Amino acid sequence: MYDRWCMTPIVGGSQKRFERFRSGVLNLGFGALDVSEGIDWSADPFGTQMWGFRLHNLQWLYDFYRVSKDSRDDSAAQLANSVIADWIEHNDHPPTAPEIAWNTHVAALRARVLLCSVMVFGGSFRGVLADHARRIGEDALVEPPWNHGTDQLLTLMTIGCALDDDELIGMATTRLRETLPLVIDEQGVSNEQSPTYDYYVWTQLGELARLMSDCGLPDMPLLARRHETPKFLAHATRPDGRWAHLGDTTPKRVFPIEGTSLEYALSMGESASPPDERVATFDSGYAFGRSGWGEERPLSEESWYSIRFGPGRTLHGHVDHTSFTWYARGRPMIVDSGFSGYDAGEFRDYERSEYAHSQVVVEGAGEYKWDASTRLNRYQVGDGWESYSLEDRPYHRVLRRREIFVGHSPPVMVLRDHLRRRARKLTAVSLIHLPADTTEVHDLPTGFAVELPSEKPITLHVFVDGAENFEHFQGWTGTGGWVGEGLLDRQEAQVLASSTPGTKVTLTTVLVPTVGERPDVRVEGNRLTIAIGSELSIVEYRKSTGLLPRPDLRLRRGAS
Repeated sequence: MYDRWCMTPIVGGSQKRFERFRSGVLNLGFGALDVSEGIDWSADPFGTQMWGFRLHNLQWLYDFYRVSKDSRDDSAAQLANSVIADWIEHNDHPPTAPEIAWNTHVAALRARVLLCSVMVFGGSFRGVLADHARRIGEDALVEPPWNHGTDQLLTLMTIGCALDDDELIGMATTRLRETLPLVIDEQGVSNEQSPTYDYYVWTQLGELARLMSDCGLPDMPLLARRHETPKFLAHATRPDGRWAHLGDTTPKRVFPIEGTSLEYALSMGESASPPDERVATFDSGYAFGRSGWGEERPLSEESWYSIRFGPGRTLHGHVDHTSFTWYARGRPMIVDSGFSGYDAGEFRDYERSEYAHSQVVVEGAGEYKWDASTRLNRYQVGDGWESYSLEDRPYHRVLRRREIFVGHSPPVMVLRDHLRRRARKLTAVSLIHLPADTTEVHDLPTGFAVELPSEKPITLHVFVDGAENFEHFQGWTGTGGWVGEGLLDRQEAQVLASSTPGTKVTLTTVLVPTVGERPDVRVEGNRLTIAIGSELSIVEYRKSTGLLPRPDLRLRRGAS
């Protein structure tokens, strides 16, 4: 009964958290709060809406129920039931309760805790549970297809199965058939535009599949799409075991899925098997590539990158199209500004904006169209290199094209950005976001030299051809220079900005990380030469093929 009706997340520390609460301390991830004289359900002691979200969904009471189950001691469950009774006394009437208490997602999650109490631990809350089911059912019919709506339908189906309510089951089943094709695609990628939420959707669909099987309901083939999600998340995992810092993702919180390629990526290659391919593109707007899966070197020493394109921003996504992140020489080189919380304000606005990502923004062309889509015109995969061509129109009457070349041995990245606007001038600004631990940025006549800490200090050389102005900054509130690592966790970080005006603008950017060497970079028309010691790379741009290496020229040079 417990495993069927109590959807408790598998985490450790339940006994410790229960004991702390019993001693008068509640910690929901933001710090310890004294509740020895009771819970103030309307307070916001940490200044974030996530406190109210976590407090009022009551899922923290699962710790108490788990303690009762494991110890066969009813006192923990009785304490949980008394907390529920206190919540009902103070919040069961929406007009007088805090707004967050009856947020549709909060209510859906709380209803499962009520069900656990009623079905397993003697809670006398059937009337309140029925009222929750009614409210959730009304909301679920109009909730858009995303993780909130899926949680509502999962809750309705769970209550329906527990109480043998065919109406609730039918309502949830019908709505799921309508929404699931939009929630997750055939490649196992959700519509949330965030790896953290891709994992969350995977857990939701797994719970639905288990529940339908337990309740004897017909199989829903769309749920099988979740089996592709671990491969997507494996590709989205950096060599240091963190997820790509894209959208509202908390990169430090990662979860292996046993027996899948994601387990391989997160275990540093110690268990399971890697994906079959080292480069993958996804229709929802992601490209990931790496030098390998640890076959010839430790997995943590592989290079890796992400590129964004596809449908416009939605849900937990950011305005990050054509942007990239890059990991090379054993550490992050280029990062995303990330995510530090959902609370409205200048930081939330910044993190989701076009200025928070490594892309070209345009000044003097009006607002960025956040719902604009970006097309992947072509991509090519060679022996130790990849090339991509992207195109969009995110500003009024402005065409933006980005060509990307990634070489792995030696690690090098080349960007060719071309922007065109009819009649009127624009100012194109190429932004590159650096990690928060950047040691120093040196200004150069044609770019920057970036010092990055490592066992052997690394210099990231950034050469920009076609720019007139160069600057770097950090910690500019609302405009740039921050990296978010999770809820209420943000740090100042350097941003490189290279700009030039014109009706037609072409910027060629070369990024080369070295240890103790200065590369020689030359741009001659459409040909780019990169010399690092005795190593020579030649990359050539052609309109029909984009940026491609010229190994034939390299071989002739080496033979001369």
